[in-house]
Amino acid sequence: MRFVHRKKQGGLAALFFVISMTLPSCGDPDEKNKRVVLISIDTLRYDTLMGGEKPSSMPLTLAWAKKGLVFNEFYTSMATTLPSHVSMHTALHPWEHGVSKNGLILDEKFDTVAEILQEEGFSTGAVVASAPLLSQFGLSQGFEAYIDDFELNPDKKHRVAGAELSGDNFYSLAETITESALQIIASTREDQFLWFHYFDPHSPYGDTDPDRMRTMEEILGMVQPGPLEKRTEQAKRAALVANRLYKQDVAYLDRSLDRLLRNLLEDDRYKTHIILTSDHGENLGELMTIGHGVHLSREALHIPCVILGPDVAPQERNDVAGSIDIAPTLLTLAGVHDHELRGRDLIRENDQIGSAFGMRRIYVEPMKDIRLDRRAFEIPDRLFFTIQNRKIITGHSEKLLGKSALELEASDPETAKKVTMLFKLFEEDLKGTSASATMDPKLRKALKDLGYVE
Repeated sequence: MRFVHRKKQGGLAALFFVISMTLPSCGDPDEKNKRVVLISIDTLRYDTLMGGEKPSSMPLTLAWAKKGLVFNEFYTSMATTLPSHVSMHTALHPWEHGVSKNGLILDEKFDTVAEILQEEGFSTGAVVASAPLLSQFGLSQGFEAYIDDFELNPDKKHRVAGAELSGDNFYSLAETITESALQIIASTREDQFLWFHYFDPHSPYGDTDPDRMRTMEEILGMVQPGPLEKRTEQAKRAALVANRLYKQDVAYLDRSLDRLLRNLLEDDRYKTHIILTSDHGENLGELMTIGHGVHLSREALHIPCVILGPDVAPQERNDVAGSIDIAPTLLTLAGVHDHELRGRDLIRENDQIGSAFGMRRIYVEPMKDIRLDRRAFEIPDRLFFTIQNRKIITGHSEKLLGKSALELEASDPETAKKVTMLFKLFEEDLKGTSASATMDPKLRKALKDLGYVE
């Protein structure tokens, strides 16, 4: 196991974390320590976990979710891995923290949950599963241990197991993450803040069985040039393959998550609270597309959020919430109330409708939206979105766009004007922020191969 430590923490904090793995705990044996855990699952749709028209693809995890507080209207701040995770950890929108796409670096001037809880005496540790969350991009701030060793390459012809990350390896599967997580969980009896990130639902699909695995390029390659009608039929078959392999991967993840959740929640040494959520969803044939990051669709933006623990009664909530509400809720679960983070504490009852805002990732150069049926479209200029009456309203500083926006303008023109004004303010904020980008060429190639950078 390789530990990556934040330089500005100094060597003593990092050394203490490692030494504490071998020391017995001190203090009152009858007083339980606090453990607060964030579990984020890359590319997990709301309906994949919670079900709906079709049964849940994760029945073991769903059984745990039903024991906690479930949010039915929870939305990501961006359907892109790094920016949405930065929002979770800072309670800032992408146009505020400036990380508007993968590959940028979070400025150290922004406080993270880990930094706040470390100052409160919590031991902090994280395990992440893919290269967009490498320590070099800034989310290691506040973590004494930050494990970002990966063992797999997205190209199945060059799969490498157990090698040190050199830019060639991109991600790890659930069992590897759970094993590392269990080591960190057992490392200390102090108050803990832990973050575990899983990548399994993300493409390549079916990589839990290498013989069946399909990269995004291979899925798109199932559609051959020819008449549109023929391409459409081939596209539908390609979407079915992606769906089947996606469900195979989340079933594997479900078993591994069950093992982790059981370990955490049945450990009577700690008072453990968990937030389980996703960074974004995935289009799996909807809009004739596969993937995420381009479309501000419900399938890409609507994600699960579940809170588990002894202070949380089983309940379903329908008020709208989003990624920036994760950080203040983690602090509440940790018993830390004196902080200046934005967002809403989700533990508190809310008799209002609630709100969520977000944006699409930034594209530096004009990009094409290549559909499954091989049709190519200009990526629409729908930069920002908000949720109004549980509908996704998209647009930019000039105007609102899409069917839902037209309906809002017809039914409530005053609100439509306010939303447009908000989008204009968001755009101005985004222009005023900046985030640097420094990346190893091999890592850039790996990110580009999966559509993460231009």
